[in-house]
Amino acid sequence: MTDAPPRSRPADGAGDLPELGATAAAILEAHWVEEGFTAPHPRVYPWRWLWDSCFCALVWAALGDGRALTELEAVFRWQHGDGFVPHIGYHRPSPHASLWGRPWASTLTQPPMYGHVVAELARRGVAVPRELVERAEAGVRWLLEHRRRPGGAVVIVHPWESGCDDSPHFDRWCGPLHRYEAKGDLVEAVRLHNGAAVASSAFEVASAGFNALVAFNADELGIDHGLPEPASQPPLTLDDLLVTLAWPDDALVELALDDRVFGGPFGPAGVRRDHAVFDGDGYWRGAAWPQLSYLLWVAASRQGRADLAGQLASRAVAGALRSGWAEHWNPDTGRPGGARPHSWSTVVALMEGPASAAGHS
Repeated sequence: MTDAPPRSRPADGAGDLPELGATAAAILEAHWVEEGFTAPHPRVYPWRWLWDSCFCALVWAALGDGRALTELEAVFRWQHGDGFVPHIGYHRPSPHASLWGRPWASTLTQPPMYGHVVAELARRGVAVPRELVERAEAGVRWLLEHRRRPGGAVVIVHPWESGCDDSPHFDRWCGPLHRYEAKGDLVEAVRLHNGAAVASSAFEVASAGFNALVAFNADELGIDHGLPEPASQPPLTLDDLLVTLAWPDDALVELALDDRVFGGPFGPAGVRRDHAVFDGDGYWRGAAWPQLSYLLWVAASRQGRADLAGQLASRAVAGALRSGWAEHWNPDTGRPGGARPHSWSTVVALMEGPASAAGHS
């Protein structure tokens, strides 16, 4: 680990975030853990989650706060020597030790958003230490080396790895209620190598959204990933549209704003509206998620679709404000769901200007 960088903030605490920065800064400050990361929520989610911290690092950077690098360091604090990055790291003994078989970190991973963080911080003029760049590269390469299957795609070995925990894509394994017991059974089915999940006897899924995020983050780091574009099929969930991050497709972004499919006044729904399980208040069953809106905003911006990016931004900001910066919210009413306020909802503060197109391939 490198020494923690200084906490250098502009006097107004808002960096280059023109209007929402003060609230975003207050939320992140309140959720900051002295061990060096932002808790998603101090009471509900007090530990370090992989992609949560990545989104927080982006906001810290936009605020002009040196904790952007501290947060990125925390992503890799529990990284294995071979590159594997656990999706949860525990700064104190874990209450989930019996689940993982070890006390300080999980055995699963999450979308490797650290590639985008490294690239975005560099675009903002932040000097990212070479050690952190190499750690990010190692994390992406671990996925490409240990999770690639015949056909070329990478697999997730548990629904939690997708980040979209209760997605209807996983009902076949977990049932429509996604009982925690079923998720526990799937943890037990995982095969470990050096403490990291490399395979499963019960669940291996080549998620389109996860593959898109691996490809996108590899592109951000200049890694030749060789991942195949997922087969074209009608999207079921919002993360299916993330394919456009790696393989640009205006039509996919347009679906996020089509009120007959995913669109909503407070952001796109997590599940398409004409599906039987759609529930605007449901956890990964139709609620709007700020981090997915952000990623689609990045895609739209980089594809030169300022019109789509602007609509995604205004709807996501409206949802965050109406919901009280909740973990997720109803796309039609803004009714809050999950923990509130949630750290990753601050990512909507980045959506007031155009996303950088640098580094996109």
